[in-house]
Amino acid sequence: MDKNIYKACLEIMRAELVRALGCTEPGAVAFAAGQAASLLGEFPDHLDVWCSGNIVKNVKGVIVPNSGGMRGIDAAAVLGALCARADKELEILTAVTPADIEKAKQLLPTDYCKCMLEEGEGNLYIRVVATKGSNSSEVILRDGHTNITYMRQGDKVLVDKSTSEEKDPITEYKKLLSIRNIIDFANNVEIADVKDMLDVAIKETAQLRRKASRTITVHRSAKQFWKAMTTMSEPVQGQRLPQVRMLVWQAAQCL
Repeated sequence: MDKNIYKACLEIMRAELVRALGCTEPGAVAFAAGQAASLLGEFPDHLDVWCSGNIVKNVKGVIVPNSGGMRGIDAAAVLGALCARADKELEILTAVTPADIEKAKQLLPTDYCKCMLEEGEGNLYIRVVATKGSNSSEVILRDGHTNITYMRQGDKVLVDKSTSEEKDPITEYKKLLSIRNIIDFANNVEIADVKDMLDVAIKETAQLRRKASRTITVHRSAKQFWKAMTTMSEPVQGQRLPQVRMLVWQAAQCL
């Protein structure tokens, strides 16, 4: 296999296999808003958010993680600004508190966050402007869920890759890919080259599976417990007590 293509596949894997809470698009919106709020230094009076069509489509169709069931770009942006933990990147929404959710519910029906479609950009484009009085900050993500290409704090531009001739390496690597190259990589990759990435992915997946399994078992045990209690007649309660104790014990083992 061509060495350049092999390296490209490895680097793409390393860039794409990152921890995230739920769908990555709401996380990216929250990350951009959280970064803008952090630059501002205080909670914004207003948020303006521009997204590419692909981001709009993906965020609209999913529940924002750790939001209590809220959907939409505005929900992700407001929650990201409220917790302002951009250091957590795509896991920023893990920092959302119940108080943040309640505050977001109050703000969302208002014109606090204005969301707009940005045409003429690639699939992944998010721009957030946070405003507090006469002060503002701005963050732009492009071609990557945490790839900041522009960042402004007041009048001071901190990052500006929009006019740079330097190209994003992952974007360039992806141009080398084809179906044949991907299949060739999958058939010939050295396990040692991807072991560190796969170990993390396997560990995270196993933890999710165990948590899901415990949740299902608790649900089933609770249903059995409720059925036993509701069908129990007064004279036979003493006879059913060992069975009820066993159901409670089974549920407790899963917590």
